[in-house]
Amino acid sequence: MYLNEVLDAILECLAMAIRFPDLDDVAALREIATGFRNKSDGGIFADCVGALDGILIGLEYVRHCDSPFPARFWTCKSKFALNVQAICDSQRRFTFFSIDTPGSTHDSIAWMYTDLWKELESRGLPHPFYLFTYAAYTGFTNVVCPFPGKS
Repeated sequence: MYLNEVLDAILECLAMAIRFPDLDDVAALREIATGFRNKSDGGIFADCVGALDGILIGLEYVRHCDSPFPARFWTCKSKFALNVQAICDSQRRFTFFSIDTPGSTHDSIAWMYTDLWKELESRGLPHPFYLFTYAAYTGFTNVVCPFPGKS
């Protein structure tokens, strides 16, 4: 398994430059929000600047030389995995991703390990922008979650 080498190659590839807009670049945020507004029924997501979710990326195994704690990669889905936090725009293009936590980490905790979360907590998204996500992220600033329960 060459996990670190693969991740480094992805992060260094300029063609895959995945960057969330600078929080001061209101024009770029407005452009993303316009995409969500145009795709949503009645423009209900008019100020959304990204859809946030976590996903488990399966691993065949984890060796002790890859991590001193391979058990942290074992998930409730009975597989080894990485927890990836990602944001995409209305065109389903990634604008952010983070692979900072092992698969056993809850999405809300994995989100708190990202540099973007830290920046959003300290600076916040400009008003009225927000990220749309699901109930695992309830209670965070700058995010909107659907009402929990039956729809």
